Amino acid sequence: SSGAGLKTNTYEAVGIPDSSCFVPDSSAGGRDGNFTLVRGWEKNRLTACVSSQSGCAMKCSFCATGKLGFKQNLSAAEIVNQVLALEDAYAKRVSNVVFMGMGEPMLNMNEVVKAIRTLNEDVGIGGRSITVSTVGIPNAMAKFAKHKLQCTLAVSLHASDQVTRE
Repeated sequence: SSGAGLKTNTYEAVGIPDSSCFVPDSSAGGRDGNFTLVRGWEKNRLTACVSSQSGCAMKCSFCATGKLGFKQNLSAAEIVNQVLALEDAYAKRVSNVVFMGMGEPMLNMNEVVKAIRTLNEDVGIGGRSITVSTVGIPNAMAKFAKHKLQCTLAVSLHASDQVTRE
């Protein structure tokens, strides 16, 4: 098959090992920003940074994803599969999930809520180990709160530097 007519969208998932897994490279003592993964990392946590959408409709000026524009919402299965793929890639259980990849989770709330419940109930990641980040859509945040999930809700500061934030 030539692949004609197939729709593909890009989204990101990133595995973030705990900072205690690294030590500064000996040559510069870490001053050059280079660090080495050390043994014992399997005892530390692994955070999965997942996307809830391909692209984003919010178009925050400082965000590269916003410049892509909105492509599509991801399904709960696609969100959960990002976590499972990272577990396979790192050969380690994901301990924390942050919805801080592509997209605005509040604009894909039904699928995000399903994904959180699946990650909690089926994958075994504690609700308090899941953080959902939003640009702060007031009505959506109130609606999200009604789901009574034990996850953390983080609100973006909307700017990449302190002067703009103020």
